[in-house]
Amino acid sequence: MARKKQYHWGIIDKAKNKLIGRTGFIQWNLEHERTEIGFALSRLYWNQGIITEATRLIIEYGFTHLGFNRIEGRCSYNNAGSARAMEKLGMKWEGILRGQLKMKGEFVDQRMYAILRDDFDSVNNSSTL
Repeated sequence: MARKKQYHWGIIDKAKNKLIGRTGFIQWNLEHERTEIGFALSRLYWNQGIITEATRLIIEYGFTHLGFNRIEGRCSYNNAGSARAMEKLGMKWEGILRGQLKMKGEFVDQRMYAILRDDFDSVNNSSTL
């Protein structure tokens, strides 16, 4: 099974010429034509649409240039900001992965989201993602 680990793009505050976050693909699975997105942003820049804007380009690149059929995303169950960002990207909530990660000694639930190439094409043909 052909896999790649991670591929990230930095997010820069142009005015300060400072790295403020990253977005990209993690855990590529070329055999099944899917990947998972991952993103992080400095708290000072939250709720400004930055992650949504940057990750929208990554999703488009994944479908149009890399040939993915499915792009997944996960976030901690209580992370409403990341969940909202994935919904704004056209990703659909698929369910809860119970006890999926161990963080600080505790098992935590994760929300699972995904967008398929067909979803992307439908949205893109009627408007911008």
